Amino acid sequence: MAALGLTQPLITEGKTDAKGLYRNTFARAARPLDSKIMVSNGIFANMSRFGRSVIPEKCHEASNYLVTDEVCDGLFADTLLTGFRAAGLSVSKLVVPSVADESGEYSTEPSKNRGVFDTLIDEILEQGISKNSCIISLGGGVVNNICGVIASTLYRGITLVHLT
Repeated sequence: MAALGLTQPLITEGKTDAKGLYRNTFARAARPLDSKIMVSNGIFANMSRFGRSVIPEKCHEASNYLVTDEVCDGLFADTLLTGFRAAGLSVSKLVVPSVADESGEYSTEPSKNRGVFDTLIDEILEQGISKNSCIISLGGGVVNNICGVIASTLYRGITLVHLT
């Protein structure tokens, strides 16, 4: 990779803060890239305590969006939404449909399409968004992918947080 002028991300040692939240980052020197990693046992159930740490400060007064699939919605979304709101954050929930395949297993893969994307974008624009808003993805690959495209489409540099 060095022959191509590419370098590996910088490796840093993580630390646990006063709230018991493990924090680490990874970055690379040339092009701006900075990702923060936070891990804590029970963080979803305690989002009222951790919400203002998980969501960057620039987003605290903005409209933020929790995007999830139907499976994670039933398991975690309302707990997270209640916690974020108790932490004083404005967060609305949007749900990506899950579809049963021929085996009866539910998947969001068929929802990775322009119709679902357009519906999510329209809902966010209707509710209001600013450069300080945050798109919060809750789920796996499809939801993470859709949220990445939404964030990059609506505002360059908008905050994107993945909860997985």
